[in-house]
Amino acid sequence: DVFSVQANVRHESGKGWAANTTVYARVPDMAPGGWHHLAVTWDDSHMSIYFDGTLRTRGPDAGETMAMPAAVGETFTIGDQVERTVARTDDGDVLTVIDELMIYGRPLTAREVRQHFEEPRK
Repeated sequence: DVFSVQANVRHESGKGWAANTTVYARVPDMAPGGWHHLAVTWDDSHMSIYFDGTLRTRGPDAGETMAMPAAVGETFTIGDQVERTVARTDDGDVLTVIDELMIYGRPLTAREVRQHFEEPRK
């Protein structure tokens, strides 16, 4: 399972779900040095991707379902594969910082996601 942010937010999985299940959301241009909030939630069969407190997509498409990513013991990656990342230093390092990571035992509501986005700005 891989989550990545470039010009888009993407979740890809090819193991344990339907082959190569992808949920994909377009996001606005992100200026270097800017702060952004990304939230991803799952219910019983769908994923919702929020960017800066706003729902960008819910997937997969009708007729498809997806389980929670990465069963216990499997790899779960937040970031991007280095060879696919366009924002790099001269040494090839990825120019991304994850400041906080929160994992809940239930999907957050849209209102809760919005509150998390607005809270640091108060």
